[in-house]
Amino acid sequence: MGIYGEKFLGLHHLGIWEPDPTARLRALEEAGDPVDAVFREADGSVSIIYARSSSMLGARIEYVADSQRISFERWFDTGSFA
Repeated sequence: MGIYGEKFLGLHHLGIWEPDPTARLRALEEAGDPVDAVFREADGSVSIIYARSSSMLGARIEYVADSQRISFERWFDTGSFA
């Protein structure tokens, strides 16, 4: 598919905070939306989901667990994910 959406129109992915990634994953699977990747914590809980949206010309949506928000915002602000 390459770095951009399947139509090669420029948007690679859109990230959003997700309060319940496990429920989101279940909903995506039930809807038949393609799930490209699922990242899990050591305890098995879902922390990040990459899925493709047919309504966005194949661009990916990155659903990030709210529990990751502080780390990601620090990374955005400082360049350090630690």
